Formats: sequence, C-alpha cells, structure tokens
Amino acid sequence: MDRQLRFSPAALVTVVCWGTSFVATRVALTWLTPAALVTSRLVLGLATLLAIARIGRSVRRLDPQDRLRCLLLGAILAGHLLLQNSGLLRTTATHTGWIIGFIPAMIALGSVVLLGERLAPRGWCGIALGAAGVALVCLSSGLRFSAATVGDLMQLLSCVTWTVFTLLSVRPIVHSGALPVTIWTIGVAAVIAALIETTGLLNPDAAVRGGQWSVGPATAGPLLAVVFLGAVSSGAAYVLWNVAIRSIGSSATGAYLYLEPFATLLAAQIVLGERLTWMGVCGGIVVLGGVALVGPARRPARTAPTAGPAPATDGPQRQ
Repeated sequence: MDRQLRFSPAALVTVVCWGTSFVATRVALTWLTPAALVTSRLVLGLATLLAIARIGRSVRRLDPQDRLRCLLLGAILAGHLLLQNSGLLRTTATHTGWIIGFIPAMIALGSVVLLGERLAPRGWCGIALGAAGVALVCLSSGLRFSAATVGDLMQLLSCVTWTVFTLLSVRPIVHSGALPVTIWTIGVAAVIAALIETTGLLNPDAAVRGGQWSVGPATAGPLLAVVFLGAVSSGAAYVLWNVAIRSIGSSATGAYLYLEPFATLLAAQIVLGERLTWMGVCGGIVVLGGVALVGPARRPARTAPTAGPAPATDGPQRQ
C-alpha cells in the first residue's frame, strides 16, 4: 500500500490543531499583546512538554555543544512568533494559512542555498508556481498597499524565519533528540518574549504601550484560545506528530500538511466569519500545487552532512 495514502488519526488531529491555531491566535489577540501571547503560549507549551518528558522518562540530555545553537534557535523562534502574531493583527487567518503553506518550498530553496541540495527542474517550477500563488493571495486584498497587504507580507517574511529555524535545528536534533532541543528552544523563546514585552522593546500596535500585557478583557474565548495555543498546539500536538511519524513514516505524515490551510479556512469561517474571496482561494490552491511539485524534486547534496536531511515539515512551534 502506498505510504502516502495511509491514514493516521494522530497526523490528522495535529494538522487540524495547527491549522486552527491561526484562528485561535486572532481570538487571543483581543486580550493579549503579541509579545504577551507568545510568552503565555510558550510557557504553557513548555510546561506540557516537560510533563510529557517526565512521564515518558526517555528524553536524552541536551548535548553541551548544542546549547549555544539552542539559544540562537530560541531567539529566532521568538522573532518568528512575534512576527506572525503582529501580522495577524493586520491580515486574516485565512490568508495566513495559505501563505504559511508555502514554507516547504521555502525550505527546499534554503536547502539548495545553505546545504548544497540539488533541485530538479520541476522543483524550480514548483517554487515559481508557489510564489505566484502567494502573490495571488496578497493581491486578493486589493491592488492598494493596505494594512492587509502589510500583514500578508509579514506572514511571508515569517516563512523565511521558519525556514532558517528549520535548517539550523537539524544538527542539534540529530545530536540531542527532538524533544530536548524543543524544550530548550521554547524556554529561551519564552524568556526573550517576556523581556520584550516587559521592557517595551516591541510595540506592534500603536494603541498599545510597551509593557501593557493586555489590550482587552480576559473573557472565556481568549482564555481558551491561549490554553489551546500553549497546551495543545505548542505542546501535545508535538507528541502526536512524532507518533504519526513513527507509525506511518515522515513522508506519509508530511503529506497531511496539505490539509492544514483547509482547516484554517473552515475554522476562520465558523469562528471569525472571515470573508472568502475566490482569488484568495485560487492563490492558496496554486501555492499547494507548487509545493507538491517541490517535494519529490529535492535531491541530497553529494557531500551532504551526516546529520540527515532538513525537516521539510512543520514543527510544534510554527503556529
């Protein structure tokens, strides 16, 4: 049986959680500032992963040589999530889901530039097609350079930050294991986000003063959204994703990521009532089509490092 067609409840639940996380972020941002939200979700995610690690008692210690790189990864992760949250103040969750779907193509391009991987002609066509799809998504807000366009561009930039994060995480994950690297990285990112919010170094919204953690009332909706983002999207979903990989393999599990933007689309319609534009939907489908061409076209470099290929899939911290 083709591994790409194998069913995994764990993979399906994970991509639904990651897809709906953009909607949950929009809801949570009615209560917390972007930096406060990043801090809160990462602290909850860290607590969840530490509890899972304690229960499993199978986590390796972080190799000392990987600690410096984990500090760098934590800084990148904090910047990535802050950028993504700030972008969500300006654009829709639906647009964010479509644009984020371009990440695998960005990782393939980054692997060519930084790791010396080779890409078949169909891969370059896929990157071009995906880029055209992203342009369609951005243009669906109109031809004027509006706040929504700025938000879309910020989400596109977050694709770059996640690409850098993914490629830099390969070696420490191989040396120390995915769970300890993730725990260290999330911890560092949480501290950085808290410092940024406390000192007022970042002011993503003109109406919010630096150091003011909340921008609205702590009602049930935003509270549940933060718990979901921390304990589920940044915590439990990580474990489910690894369960799926062990069950059906990384390639078959990665194929489920194509469902993620559709989970975002459905949740945004139900929860936020976001307006659906056919141009945006067409652009999103073009993005996914381009990404589908890229995956099979990647070829390891002849002098590739023994660390293994860069993960071409999501991680628990992306959303």
